[in-house]
Amino acid sequence: MPKETNIRALIDKTQVYLPSDTLALIEDAYEFAAQAYQATESGKPYLEHSLQTAITVAELQLDEKCITAALLREVPEHCGVTLDEVEKQFGAEVGKLVEGLVKLGRISRPEEVKPRKGTIDIEGQAEGMRKMLMALSEDIRVVFIKLADQLHHMRTLKMVPPSKRHAMAEETMQIYAPIAHRLGIWQIQWQLDDLAFRYLEPKKYREITRLVASGRGERERYIAEVTKTIKEE
Repeated sequence: MPKETNIRALIDKTQVYLPSDTLALIEDAYEFAAQAYQATESGKPYLEHSLQTAITVAELQLDEKCITAALLREVPEHCGVTLDEVEKQFGAEVGKLVEGLVKLGRISRPEEVKPRKGTIDIEGQAEGMRKMLMALSEDIRVVFIKLADQLHHMRTLKMVPPSKRHAMAEETMQIYAPIAHRLGIWQIQWQLDDLAFRYLEPKKYREITRLVASGRGERERYIAEVTKTIKEE
């Protein structure tokens, strides 16, 4: 698809709050990522994921460097592009953000953080991982981008093999939603909790959908109560 078709929604959101002279960097990053992904067998899903992550970053009204990093986040891991190349093309600040995202991605894997009942305190393990993620992020903006990244993963969780869905949902509820809460990013926190709950407690989630007619506020309060119970179990 043409670049304008893919990136239009992102540009529309950035124009609301960013100076027009910053848009060229974002467009260049999208073009760079699109060309890099074309060289891979499954480039299209990675490009779409990066674009949707960048759109969420723009909805948080983060700066153009964050949006650029969101677009480039998958390139070093899946396209054979080095971090040095990213830094050379887009500057040291963007390079550091992408490097931070790559580091977080390496330590945050569902199979690594899935709580092991009977062997370790679940909340203790999750708290340890939350602290590790925060400590490894020299720039707090990396965490914001990672939360946007995780949100899109959860929105597309049905595309993941069923055997991995529960672990990813548990990771989201135990680690990422609490981080979003601590940072005061409520619009991401409630979505992460909602999406995770859908996969962790499908029967209860279906019950909650009946409350939709009563308004989102009531539904969110119910989810908050149930997720608190799940985390305490």
